[in-house]
Amino acid sequence: MTAVSYTVEEALQNVDLLEEMPLPDEQPNIEPMPAALTYSVNFDTRFEDRRAYVLGSARYIEEAEMHAAMQKMLEQGEQYAVMLYTWRSCSRAIPAVKANEQPNRTEIYEKTVEVLEPEIKKLHAFYHFAQQAVDEFMKQVSTLCHVNKKNDFVSEAYLLTLGRFMNMFAVLDALKNIKASVKNDYSAFRRAGQFLKRFQDQQGKVHFFIIVKSKTNLCRKKTVR
Repeated sequence: MTAVSYTVEEALQNVDLLEEMPLPDEQPNIEPMPAALTYSVNFDTRFEDRRAYVLGSARYIEEAEMHAAMQKMLEQGEQYAVMLYTWRSCSRAIPAVKANEQPNRTEIYEKTVEVLEPEIKKLHAFYHFAQQAVDEFMKQVSTLCHVNKKNDFVSEAYLLTLGRFMNMFAVLDALKNIKASVKNDYSAFRRAGQFLKRFQDQQGKVHFFIIVKSKTNLCRKKTVR
């Protein structure tokens, strides 16, 4: 048998030809569509996992409960900040009573109350929220300053939440101070209500809250002292 010799170049060419050799495996050439896998990371769980500490220290459960309640109030404060920022005067579009003897004076005041009452209810809700927020903040500060809590560990998240509360008070007071349209609408509604002898229960407190500058911060400072 005669030996066949090949050069290195010819041998490499033969190896390359192996890649083109068909190797049927009797399997259909079908590939499935790739499945997309997406995920998002959210570290702000709003303390929804606070029940996981049921087997741990009750102190941590209590702090998580406080965080959840305060976070909810911060969200409400943000909503009221948007309300104040976007407030536009409605009383300017209402005809004014020019004289006490004006024939349609009662009708104008009744329409004023009808138009402004839905908006004034928002201010009443804002007033009650501000009172609740101040009470909650002072409750937390009083607990934090208690003599028995002096050596207790205070988490950074808790202190940051208290700081956000103070910032919320400053923002709400600033918006309330600069929005003359809020004061004008409430004054028009109160004037009409007094003439019609309606809404006398809390009008004085809410009116004082609306017209006094930085009322929320004043209440907070007074309580601290």
